[in-house]
Amino acid sequence: MCMHVAPEILQGAPYGHAVDWWALGVLACRMYTGRYPNAGQAAGRLLPASVDRIAPEGRDLLRRLLQPAPNDRLRSLLQLQRIALYQHYRWEDVRTLQISPVELFDDECLNDEESEEDAETFPGF
Repeated sequence: MCMHVAPEILQGAPYGHAVDWWALGVLACRMYTGRYPNAGQAAGRLLPASVDRIAPEGRDLLRRLLQPAPNDRLRSLLQLQRIALYQHYRWEDVRTLQISPVELFDDECLNDEESEEDAETFPGF
């Protein structure tokens, strides 16, 4: 499991909260693609090939979270709020509890049955 640990930890270098953003990137990669990042690969091959099938905004998020150099990594909520994936997200409504998590899902998502493709991509779920 250590292959999903932030590079700075594996190198024995000092580290800070940027490792948490790396962990979020690992989780997001698994959720978006059904696969973990390709640990031990060159930076350009870090993301699995299936990342090409997701929206450009999703790929951008993964690339920003999974930067090998901590200083290049997405590292704050403010940075997250400014990326394309959340461009139209109503952050103020979330802060003031004016939006419910259920409102984030459309009817198709809530009523969708599990497809064979989902079962193959996410075995065990």
